[in-house]
Amino acid sequence: MKKKVDFPPEIFNQPYDSLPLNESHIPIIFDEIIEYFENNKDDFTKHLSKSLALSSIFATDGSYSSDVSDVFMQFIKLLCELPEPFIPKHLIMLYSESPSLTSAQQVIANLQSSKRTLFNRFITLLRDIIKNTIYPLEFDRILGSAFAHQQTHNFFDFLTKQNSSALCFPWIPIKSFLPEEPPNAYPEIEIDELIDYTKVDAEVPPELLVAPSQTVAEQLSELYNNTKLRAKSYGLTDEVLENIDSITIKDAEKFRSELKLILLQFEREIATLIKRKPVKSDKTPLSSLYRLHMRLRNKCRNQSRRDDLIIEKKKLQRELNDFRSEFEEKYGRKISSAADKAPVAAKYQRYKAIKEELAKLSKKPPH
Repeated sequence: MKKKVDFPPEIFNQPYDSLPLNESHIPIIFDEIIEYFENNKDDFTKHLSKSLALSSIFATDGSYSSDVSDVFMQFIKLLCELPEPFIPKHLIMLYSESPSLTSAQQVIANLQSSKRTLFNRFITLLRDIIKNTIYPLEFDRILGSAFAHQQTHNFFDFLTKQNSSALCFPWIPIKSFLPEEPPNAYPEIEIDELIDYTKVDAEVPPELLVAPSQTVAEQLSELYNNTKLRAKSYGLTDEVLENIDSITIKDAEKFRSELKLILLQFEREIATLIKRKPVKSDKTPLSSLYRLHMRLRNKCRNQSRRDDLIIEKKKLQRELNDFRSEFEEKYGRKISSAADKAPVAAKYQRYKAIKEELAKLSKKPPH
């Protein structure tokens, strides 16, 4: 049984700044929305990972936490501004014929300017979220369920009294987007003949079957998501990125080599798809993976550099100790001035520089 939430009618069709506030001067709608997200956190974070900071919405005393992410606030504020109904029926039909990012762009082009701005902000926000998580965000599933009237739940997995199938957003009383029955263009013509629906068994050779075509945008979206799923299957998660300083060098090297192969495969496939060498903007949807690879690579390089410095430091230490012993044996006293160190001054300076560099490498790099 899906959870049903009935939001108070006074929160709808109002600008964000005019929404009724609670005692804490926070829009009342936030209470309902945040409660919903908290109750459905597992399903929601499966798609958006930790980008919305859902686990830190409430402080320990029950009040709102000050570190609620900006993305989450933008998300709620934008949804409060969306008009009703958001998408006209004829554009719903356009989208439902082929739910994809490409047809979403066609929807944008046909919207009136006021709605187009909001829709663009929504798409931009989704792109923002997808860039900051290594989990795939399925544009087709989100947009398809939101704007095409399908007998399925949207990605919030949410039902309301107003509509029991596909919804645009759970806190807007969306009316049904099902198209009206087209009028009979020729009312004087009556068709009395019964249509024969008898099933005919016919085998079609596989070579005659035509696979549905995909636009380049759809293939790119699929490639980005498949690459992230491949990385996730190797155990490359947000937890690895967050705890990269505590994993062993052996694990870091293993993750780095696996991720390098995944990214190289992605670059080969996207080059075939777009008929050119990929540039930075082509890799932006996978920026979290590239960032993870860079941090793993730096960790491995730092360890290798640290090992080399330790070997050099020990060698210099032996040479300086030998010089100190020879000096004391020859002069009957300890080294006490820069003049005494003159024969090995360069080695002393190098030894000091190595100690400083090792100290820097020991510090945790900023996230």
